[in-house]
Amino acid sequence: MKYEEVSEWTPQGVWALIAEGEVERISEAIIGVALHGTHMDEAVAICLILADHAVPEVRGNAILGLGHLARRFNSALSAEAIESVKRALKDEDDYVRGQANAAWDDVSYFCT
Repeated sequence: MKYEEVSEWTPQGVWALIAEGEVERISEAIIGVALHGTHMDEAVAICLILADHAVPEVRGNAILGLGHLARRFNSALSAEAIESVKRALKDEDDYVRGQANAAWDDVSYFCT
């Protein structure tokens, strides 16, 4: 894997991609809004919706986004968000489980 800089995304931009069904761009945009966005509640809402997406990369990045948000805002997530991360730890897809493990480190530190 190679690290690539993630562009900043607004929640409105991500909602537009979701409406258009642009799966490849959604996957990156989730991380962009989680790392750079200023609206935690809206970013969490986006991550929660996409945490159940059919595409594993989207699902995994949505879960990772929850961990980023917990760390960035030094804030507890909702019980629903924490449960999404816990469910993802048991996901059938390796990528999703890996992202969930990374997210769980931040969620368990900042949300307990």
